[in-house]
Amino acid sequence: MAKVKQIPKQLLIHSIKYEHYLGNDGWDDEWDDAITINNVRVEPVSQLNRSSDAEGTQANHVVIVDKKHSSAFPDFAIKSRITFNGDPREVVDVNPFYAFDSEPHHYELEVR
Repeated sequence: MAKVKQIPKQLLIHSIKYEHYLGNDGWDDEWDDAITINNVRVEPVSQLNRSSDAEGTQANHVVIVDKKHSSAFPDFAIKSRITFNGDPREVVDVNPFYAFDSEPHHYELEVR
């Protein structure tokens, strides 16, 4: 069986803080304590938004977390928080990517 290559560690040049979303207690949203995840990659993504009265660009980011090289590999959740370079961001989508087994090879987290 063919093997999927790992993401090269030298490309995973960033660190983030991750706060897992625990849910809402009826009054407020709650998050777990922040953990630091080293050896990730944060890439800006531009999206063009059009409406009837304006056209603008909204900058989002994709965070790539690798199973082998990243320092932590939790079960990521939507509404969790990522802090990168001091800027907090919300996880809006969690995309696991698989190789040839049942565990994710890496995650791509869409944040805004």
